[in-house]
Formats: sequence, structure tokens, C-alpha cells
Amino acid sequence: MKHHASLCLISTLAGAPCCYGDGPPLMPLWEIGAGLASLELPQYIGSDQRTRSTIPIPYFVYRGESIKISRETLSGKIFERADLLIDLSADFSLPVDSTENRAREGMPDIDFIAEVGPALRYTLLRNAAGRRTFSLEIPLRMALQSDLRYLDYEGWRVNPRFRVQRYSGPWALSAWAGLYWNSEGYNDLFYGVSADQATSQRPAYAADSGYGGWALSASLSYRHNNWWVGGFLRWYDINGASFADSPLTLESSSAGFGLAAAWIFKSSPQSVPRWE
Repeated sequence: MKHHASLCLISTLAGAPCCYGDGPPLMPLWEIGAGLASLELPQYIGSDQRTRSTIPIPYFVYRGESIKISRETLSGKIFERADLLIDLSADFSLPVDSTENRAREGMPDIDFIAEVGPALRYTLLRNAAGRRTFSLEIPLRMALQSDLRYLDYEGWRVNPRFRVQRYSGPWALSAWAGLYWNSEGYNDLFYGVSADQATSQRPAYAADSGYGGWALSASLSYRHNNWWVGGFLRWYDINGASFADSPLTLESSSAGFGLAAAWIFKSSPQSVPRWE
């Protein structure tokens, strides 16, 4: 199952401000907790099968001056000036079990995918208090597949997107819309079919690099004392994608959504301004 959407949900738990004054939102330097998330997602983007699951979620957040660890990413500042930030960021996708997917039956599983690379973030608009922002983000990440016994490079992807964020009291809202452009190796990993994997219903297919569709995502979170509650909704559209004619591409659009709650049982007494 490819769970970028679930990461979006879990990241909302790290998003709401803990201080509600007029200045930029402040957050504890670090927080530790645990919770549950309930998700409904496509097994992979383009699949006609869905997955429903309730999973425990460990909660750890660190907001250092140069390093940030959240539910979605590990980020490290490389360059910062005025409204421009270049940082090192990471994301990941959970495995695809081919025995649970009709289109991929008899094909190899896809193991854990880690995505790592630089991201440019430019703030286009910001209100005086820093509680509402509109920014351009361009992450460029290489994809690495592993089951802890090996590590393979699987290509890269870039995801230019516009993001709006707003903080109001205990509420935090984040929404973005963006495109994907994937390398040949990345697309072939998910949508390619080799000659020895071909069947009468699944012809051989070699994926090319190119446009990988677009997505629209929104997440909302709320904090009350040590409780965090978050939810997300994400829409994917791969009409016109370079792999749209793959026999593994069975739906041209899909949605993912979920809810989560976490109890924060330990946090730093030190508060710091958040940075993304």
C-alpha cells in the first residue's frame, strides 16, 4: 500500500500551535506521545482496490534551529535568507503486497520506499503576525527501496506545489495543490510490467519518465491540553500521466482520507517558533 496520504494525516498531529498569542505560533522544542489513526486509501495511486485500516501511531516531534523531525518528514536547513529556505527533507511510502492486489498478482512486492532530497520553499505572502502564509515548495527527492537487507536506488520525483497555512487559536489548517514529475525508474517500479510478468490480461509495459498527475490535499488539526486530533482529505488525478496507459493503472482519480488522535504525554518546557 502506498501511503503518502496517511503521512499527511499523521503530520497534522504535529501542526497546531501550542501558544495562541498575536505573534508567530510557538511550539515545544520536542514532544513525545502515542495515538491511533483510521485510514481509507487506494492501495497505490491508480489501483482500483482500497485499504481500510486502523493503526497505532508513535508520536515524536523535534523542532531544533536547524533540524526538524515531524510525523511526515525529517528536515535540515541548508540555506535560509528572508523568505527563501532550502532544506533537506525526507518522505516515505509503505510497501505494496502484490498478493493483496489483483492487478499485481504474481508480480514482486514493492518494499519500503524512502525519499530523500533538497526542497526549495519560498514564502510568497505572510501576514504580519506570521499566522497565515502562502508559499511555493519544490521538493526534489531520490527514491530508495529497502527491506533492511538491501538498498536500491529507484529513481527520483519532483513535486512543485503551492501551500497555504493558517493558525487560529487551537486550530491549524494546511492545504496544498501541486504536480508530480517522475523519473523512468520511479514510474517503472509502480507501473512497469516485464515480459516474464505479462499475462493475457496484463501485457508487458515499460514506463517512461514524465508527468505523474496532480494532487490536492487539505489537513486540519485541533489541540486541547495534551490531546491532538487531526484529519486529512487528499484527491489524486493521473489523467494524462505518462503511465496512464499502464495495465496497472485502473483508475484515473481517487481520494484518500483519515482521522487520528494522539495523547502527548511528555513535552519540552522550552517553546520555539515553528518552521517548515
